[in-house]
Amino acid sequence: MVFEVLHRHGVVVNRKRIKRILRKLGLEAIVLWRNTSAPHHEHTKYPYLLRDMKITRPNQVWASDIHMCELRTATAIWMT
Repeated sequence: MVFEVLHRHGVVVNRKRIKRILRKLGLEAIVLWRNTSAPHHEHTKYPYLLRDMKITRPNQVWASDIHMCELRTATAIWMT
């Protein structure tokens, strides 16, 4: 965010320089970095059903995605 604000005001600076300065000042982002890509050992692992399927026409298969963004005040979930 610091990079974007400075860039918007016409200040040319490298992201690595900003990161180094923030680290030197002891500042860090307020972000919870959860490893949501790692599977939980108790969860069921489902097979990939499209592996050997030949897709030959439009709308033969569909896909969806769920994106979760946690904010300070709430959790936003986008489903596409």
